[in-house]
Amino acid sequence: MAELAGWKRMEDLPEDVWIRIIRWARIRIANRGRCGAQTRTELTARSSLSAEDCARMECTCKSIKKALDIDVMWEKFLARDYLLEEPRFPTKETELSVSRKSPRNVYLAWKHEFSKYGALTARALKCWKRIETWTRREIEEVYASLCPGATESELDLTEQDLGHPLPPALRVVYRLHNGQDLLYDRMVDQRRFVGGSRREAHPSLFHGVFGGYAFYDQMVNVRFFSLDRMVRWTELCKAQGIVPVDSSCVVFAASFNFQKIFVAHCELGLVFVSHSSRQTLSQAVPRGEDAEDGFLRWLEYFSDRMQNGTFSVKSFDGSTGSLGISLYPVSGPEYHVRVTEGVQCEASCVYVPELSQTHHHFFSYSIRFRLLSLEEQEEKCGTAHEAVQLQDRRWNILDMHGERVDQVSGDGVVGQYPYLKAGGPPYEYQSCTSVEEGPGFMEGSFGFVVGSISTPRGSRIEVECPRFELDRPDYII
Repeated sequence: MAELAGWKRMEDLPEDVWIRIIRWARIRIANRGRCGAQTRTELTARSSLSAEDCARMECTCKSIKKALDIDVMWEKFLARDYLLEEPRFPTKETELSVSRKSPRNVYLAWKHEFSKYGALTARALKCWKRIETWTRREIEEVYASLCPGATESELDLTEQDLGHPLPPALRVVYRLHNGQDLLYDRMVDQRRFVGGSRREAHPSLFHGVFGGYAFYDQMVNVRFFSLDRMVRWTELCKAQGIVPVDSSCVVFAASFNFQKIFVAHCELGLVFVSHSSRQTLSQAVPRGEDAEDGFLRWLEYFSDRMQNGTFSVKSFDGSTGSLGISLYPVSGPEYHVRVTEGVQCEASCVYVPELSQTHHHFFSYSIRFRLLSLEEQEEKCGTAHEAVQLQDRRWNILDMHGERVDQVSGDGVVGQYPYLKAGGPPYEYQSCTSVEEGPGFMEGSFGFVVGSISTPRGSRIEVECPRFELDRPDYII
């Protein structure tokens, strides 16, 4: 708090602060006699005074302190500097230690506790704000699972347990949210999986904040570990050789089956991804100018994609009890759509690091079909079909130059022959492919019968699947 107060006498104030105060005072004087309290409050909120100006004014002149709508000003500073919609202390411990919950005291508490992290604080706040806003709107269970932030003493104790320091970028993220609290993890902690408890915990398997994907028997959904679970799972992974024993690596996130594990390398300041059956780490974030902010750049990339609508909420096993964050893109440059004679085909893919190797990259793709309504078909295609049924598929695998290196064809998709009605529900399936080296591309077509396979009512339709890229991304999520 002392660094905000600074000066104790009016004559000590710098000229630029005086200019802002005079401008504010002129607005107040000019409007005091002809506007109500609400208008004066709005004028105060729009003034150019900074948090430092307010703190110094409070210490130098009681009359100015009394005239200023202090609460409104501090609420503005809280929204601007800490993205808070209403005054909220950073931790319960801080709230209990302060006698009065005023916007000013809340601001000073945040300033006091986070000043050591400098510009990292604003970056971490923006990340979590994006994640909180999206999850609160799209999947409340994930939002509700985010734990309050850890205290500095809890982080210090974690460093003692690990035997090495955590990078500031990782500490500041945990200061805002100390992992997730999911029923499945609580039951793992207690080793309590009996009777109906397993069914009770099943939905929480898919509530990981970092999302996942599912195809065939591969199902991953990554949750964010609290500090105590970070310590426990790091020790276990090192004991099993999944993470190098002599490294400053910590396991901060993993899928429920530990097929996909995210590791923060505290010495290098980078994020890596691993698989429980392999002792190799794949870099999940490129090196940056700052040697220690890799974790925060990784989180910024993830939260930015979440905010931009790249992800969606989908069922992982076909049931309503398995809703989670799906990483298959549903918008942006990695999402592709094509309409052929009224049948819409959407395609996107994700990189699967846990199944990939140095020179062999694995991908999962999601294909979604929908037969447009009769009105949409007439408008876009000039013809209309009441129903169609998929009969077969053909895929072309291309190299980086667009030359075909492989072709795959067969009946149906994943053993099914979806039947689509005009304006009816879509059909979606997930499968996988791989490429040597890379990048590569994939494109193809699907043969549909107008009517049904057993009762065809028209000619065959070759529905185009738009080309999508198969390339290892710089950021792996």
